[in-house]
Amino acid sequence: MAWLMCFVVEYVWDWVQWKSHQYLCQCLHDLQEGDKIPIPPYFEDENPLAVFLDTHVEVNLYCWVVFVLWLKTHPLAWRWFRIIQKTHPSLIPTLLTLENTLWHLERKGKKCQ
Repeated sequence: MAWLMCFVVEYVWDWVQWKSHQYLCQCLHDLQEGDKIPIPPYFEDENPLAVFLDTHVEVNLYCWVVFVLWLKTHPLAWRWFRIIQKTHPSLIPTLLTLENTLWHLERKGKKCQ
């Protein structure tokens, strides 16, 4: 029974992380200065893991922002987020990193809606 409880807690925590990444990335996208980085359309034949690796999220935080906003249009977005989170945890920005970046933007007078 304890294993089931651990599974449920991990499952819920992963979902909360996914929803938090979506929200924070949307705020960061909305508040970016200059022209907005366009979010490419999702095509059914695209493999989200391959797109993730091609995005090179380690180069720039906004690469992750664009990837998350692209991924959320995928019908199995949360499943793919969990796969990427498990296989490449060091490449995913922490929620604290996203929140700090947003905080700095808000200190400049911008606000996320």
